[in-house]
Amino acid sequence: MFEGGSHSIFTDRSFTGGPALNPKVKAATAELTLAFLDLAFDGNGTTLTRWNATWQPILATAPGTALSPVPVARSRRIVQGSAIGLVASP
Repeated sequence: MFEGGSHSIFTDRSFTGGPALNPKVKAATAELTLAFLDLAFDGNGTTLTRWNATWQPILATAPGTALSPVPVARSRRIVQGSAIGLVASP
């Protein structure tokens, strides 16, 4: 999630993020896609690490959340699954 972003951040409407933020979000998203593909297909996490350092100033963080979305997402899935009687997968 991007700080100051909204649902329509990828449009060119000035009220959705502003003329300064919108192009940055579009560039960051394009670079994130390529960094993810490097990690997924080549096992290269360097690009993703570099992306995080480069775009950190425009990334939003919720108070009290982990820096990595993977453990948070996994823990939410386990909690939600156990709340409805499902067994969490490893």
